Amino acid sequence: MAKPHKGIKKPTKRPPGVSKERSKLKYNKDTRRKKWRPNAQKSVQKARTVPDKAEQPSQVTLLGDDDDFGQMPLDASSSGEDVPQTGLQEGKRVAPDASGPGKHQNKKELKAERAATATDGTAAKLSRKRKEGGSAAFREQQKLAAEVARLPASQQAKWLRASWHSATGASDLETEVITEGCMAVIGKSGSLEESLRRVAGEHKDELEGRGLPNGSPSALIICVAAMGCLSMIKKMPELNKACRVVKLFAKHLKVPEQQKHLESSPVGIGCGTPNRVLKLADMDALKLDRLRLLVLDMKLDAKQRTTLSVPETAGDFWMLFSKHIAPHLLDGKVKIVLLDQSAVL
Repeated sequence: MAKPHKGIKKPTKRPPGVSKERSKLKYNKDTRRKKWRPNAQKSVQKARTVPDKAEQPSQVTLLGDDDDFGQMPLDASSSGEDVPQTGLQEGKRVAPDASGPGKHQNKKELKAERAATATDGTAAKLSRKRKEGGSAAFREQQKLAAEVARLPASQQAKWLRASWHSATGASDLETEVITEGCMAVIGKSGSLEESLRRVAGEHKDELEGRGLPNGSPSALIICVAAMGCLSMIKKMPELNKACRVVKLFAKHLKVPEQQKHLESSPVGIGCGTPNRVLKLADMDALKLDRLRLLVLDMKLDAKQRTTLSVPETAGDFWMLFSKHIAPHLLDGKVKIVLLDQSAVL
């Protein structure tokens, strides 16, 4: 067995009563060995001897001399007068009165008492009524958003104007660009490709990118998320084969890549989310001067919301609409389509 080097010595053992977690070593440069701090054992002993705060009696200091309380009767019942509670008896603290403000130590006790006092169920009825009122209004909005794709053009335009005003506070002068004439209603019959060609009319060849400059789509589809865009693209196999539909969302796609693709190739249809479409349009990589169709997906997501129900997507969409699309509505070149992709093939 090899002997240890003479200049290196093993550290001393841990003193008894000191746990491994409380052990503190200190390196001594003169002896080249680690030794225990002398205060380690003392700190442990001190921690064991000091009692808890809850066990220590509370000391109360009374302001004034003892003569100030000489006239006060010791027993309130003997004097027949109402003596206010001082909260002090024989130098100890007394719990406050049950009817005082310090009765409830936490919120659970407060809720339990309220439930006990409301024997007729008044509080429960009011709470349930508030919840039902809020949920009823929310369900009404969900029902309207789900059915707006099947409403007449006049009601769709009215609903869009109300959504624009509630999301951004736009005035009536700004929202009046959305009229009944700029709305196009798609029925349940036929596939998505047939419906888009029927609404496009004489510009249906532009859906395949024919005669269009680079980065100028003829149709723009807006969805609430990337998964909605992918499911929408799968429903257009022929158009995607003739001219690949551009993916304008942020899932695994970077802005420089999308910008390079838009600048180098013609685009018939673009499908994306409001934020990425707005960013590319502000960069002038996506040009909307040849736009013919603006398709807004009205399918409800897992939380029963649409593109215009989510505050983030609604703000980006109306910013995109007011800056890049509304000026072309006055010319009558752009048609707005409210589409529920779950209702089309």
